[in-house]
Amino acid sequence: MSNVKSIVTPSRMTVRVGPDGISAVNDRGFEIRFAMTASAAGFNPLELQSAALGICTAITLRNELRRAPGAKHVPEFELVVEGVKADDLPSRLARLDVRVTLPEFVAAEDRAGILHRAEEACTIANTLLSRPDIAIEG
Repeated sequence: MSNVKSIVTPSRMTVRVGPDGISAVNDRGFEIRFAMTASAAGFNPLELQSAALGICTAITLRNELRRAPGAKHVPEFELVVEGVKADDLPSRLARLDVRVTLPEFVAAEDRAGILHRAEEACTIANTLLSRPDIAIEG
C-alpha cells in the first residue's frame, strides 16, 4: 500500500505562454507573471522556488513559535532564502540557504529545536530533499 496521500488544497498551476510573456494561474484564479530576463519586472522561476521554500518554512516556523515559551501573540520574524546556482551541468541550484531571524523571546537553547521541527514540517523542503519524480508529457 502506498503512503502517498492526495493534497487537500489546490496544487495545480496552469502556465500560459503568449505574446506578452509567461504567466501561471492557480485553480482559484490567482496569477503570477514571470520575468523573461533577469532585469525584467516580476519573478523568475528560481526566485519563485526560493519564495516557496521561504513561505513554507515561515508558515511552519510561525506555528512552532506560537507554542514557544514566552510567546504572547503571533511573532514577527524574517527569513532570507538565497539560491546558489551550481557551476556545473545540469543547470540547477546547488543549494538553498535559509537564514532565519527569530524573535528575541526565543531562548538560545530552544532555537535549534524550533528550526529543526519547522524544517521537518515544511512540505516544500521535504519535497526538494526527496527528489520527486517529474513527468513531462505532450
